[in-house]
Amino acid sequence: MTTYSITDACIGCGICARSCPVGAISGERKERHVVDENACVRCGLCGRLCPKGAVLDAQGNPTERIPKDQWMRPVFDESCVGCSLCVVNCPKHCLEIGQPAHWGDTFTRAELVRPQDCIGCGLCVGACPIDAVKLELQKQE
Repeated sequence: MTTYSITDACIGCGICARSCPVGAISGERKERHVVDENACVRCGLCGRLCPKGAVLDAQGNPTERIPKDQWMRPVFDESCVGCSLCVVNCPKHCLEIGQPAHWGDTFTRAELVRPQDCIGCGLCVGACPIDAVKLELQKQE
């Protein structure tokens, strides 16, 4: 399976390695970093953070730096049944299963409880067996 990679344009700032939610990036300061293809979960965070555009996505296309306030975040629709697969797969632990919305209600659903920690990786979307999660641009509070 193809994964993200880092080009010679890397200046070795280390922001990708420090931020990778699964520790898949390594390298020495001021030297080109590398992505461990066996550990990478293809979340794209490294590319959104790279100040030099030195990251290629899984298809070999250059990634674009995106300010954090423009990252997509998960939104759960009414079909969410609270199975918790998204919660288990969230590398930043920012999702939880919420309480029922109304007294006597037995339905629960997932919630983004720590939006400031969300990296917009989309692993929650991929984990949902019923497509109840979408990534959308949301205002940071």
